Amino acid sequence: MKTINDVPSDAGDWRRKIAPHPAMCTWVAMFGRVNKQSGPYIGCSVCDEWHTYSVFKAWYISHPHWDTWELDKDLLLPGNKVYGPDYCCLIPRQINAFIRVFNTKYKTGASFANARAHLDTPWAASISEYNILTGKTVRKYLGYFLTEDDAHMAWKNRKYELACMFSDMYQLSDNIAEALKTRYL
Repeated sequence: MKTINDVPSDAGDWRRKIAPHPAMCTWVAMFGRVNKQSGPYIGCSVCDEWHTYSVFKAWYISHPHWDTWELDKDLLLPGNKVYGPDYCCLIPRQINAFIRVFNTKYKTGASFANARAHLDTPWAASISEYNILTGKTVRKYLGYFLTEDDAHMAWKNRKYELACMFSDMYQLSDNIAEALKTRYL
């Protein structure tokens, strides 16, 4: 289906140094990810109504923090592949990075530790945490464990603690806060 920009003035004009509207930037980036069809965006699509920019913009600006938060398609419905009003939401950049999943050969958060140093507890758990004071992400080690499952569970428990903290810190709506917390139960 073809995209329709029915508010051309929102596209901006670089010759006159008029920046595009934030909704336009998000709309274009969304289609860029879907059209690229790589990584986590393989199999993703955009619902029919959001092919019309004014419809997307109306949904977008109806949300608090629309001018600073990011569009997310799969917090409310993990694994969702369709950008649309039913399961998309706007969340802070920090939370968007927090929920990102990276594929590894072990369960998330677990790694096989140096067996010589930790013969009785060969699995380590770690997590990347954002430091609000420095603005940097640092790796924190959560300990050593007997099994991969135990290390993964330590990671999951810490993610839940952080999800609760983020929910309060950003005063997220009930449905977004609940989705964020239950993701790590």
